[in-house]
Amino acid sequence: MKQNQSFFKINYMNTLNFQIPMLNIDGVEVNPPRSLASALAEFIGLSTKGRALKLYGWYKTLQTDGVLNLDDADMHELKELVEGSEQMYIFVKGQILDVMLKK
Repeated sequence: MKQNQSFFKINYMNTLNFQIPMLNIDGVEVNPPRSLASALAEFIGLSTKGRALKLYGWYKTLQTDGVLNLDDADMHELKELVEGSEQMYIFVKGQILDVMLKK
């Protein structure tokens, strides 16, 4: 075995700050002001499917500080949840996914 091989897979955390203003369909801040964190928390909180304890943890974190620290598997799960939603408008999905891409 090579000396520099690792027995452990390193999971890097992705810090996602959703505490930014949500924009309306015209690209202007919504009125009354609302953050993407608030919109995403509401979406997660009202979801009826998924891993309830994990999603509830994300919901609480988004409500309190608006920042999620996710590993790659959780990033994939959140991306699938957002993209698969039939309740969320595309212009909101796009803003959330933009934050995830800029990690």
